[in-house]
Amino acid sequence: MFKEIAKITLRHHYYRNGYCKDVRLYQDNQTVQLMRRRGCLLRQRSPSEYVILAEEGTSFNPDDQFWFFLEVCDPAFLYNTLKEDWNADLFEHKQLKMKLKPKENGMLESVDLIFSVAEYYWKFIMIPRNPDQQFGLLLLEDALGSVRFEKVDADQFMGRLDYCCISTDKVPMQENYEIRLCLKESLTYGTRVLQKYIQAPVPGRFPVDRPDTIEQIIYI
Repeated sequence: MFKEIAKITLRHHYYRNGYCKDVRLYQDNQTVQLMRRRGCLLRQRSPSEYVILAEEGTSFNPDDQFWFFLEVCDPAFLYNTLKEDWNADLFEHKQLKMKLKPKENGMLESVDLIFSVAEYYWKFIMIPRNPDQQFGLLLLEDALGSVRFEKVDADQFMGRLDYCCISTDKVPMQENYEIRLCLKESLTYGTRVLQKYIQAPVPGRFPVDRPDTIEQIIYI
């Protein structure tokens, strides 16, 4: 008869439900052997939750140490996670370790490992489909008001005219955004919509000059 003696939960504010599904937990060989001697099992209950089960009557030595490693399954995790919460070199070498020690009541310490989201400025580069076409005053707006942008400026991108703007504040990364970006052109008689439902920038898709910024290129 097995009972649960510890739980390891991985949480991340990036995901809508708060649970992290992009990191895998596993044991080193010494811990596998120790758990076998102590009559314990590690089982994955969900993509973000692991439990340690032990047979009835299982006992531990005070100096028992159970080591667990974390492995990133999706490279996007590194972009979406606050850098203070992880060490990229350790993750790449699968050496970020957690140690569980027995408690006096025969249970193991439970762990609730929480990662925080990274935040970036959003930069948009807008390229006219017709190189000879010029636009007037452009406005990039979020209909819900959660993201605000500076004035759109004319610029040069790869030798041709483009327009660019950047958010006034950093935007926290989210699995699903509650935003609705729309690009408009201001005219003497009002405004016209050039493009609806503009996609949010994706980290790593385009090279950037600043590590605190992610970019999106759109054609207008």
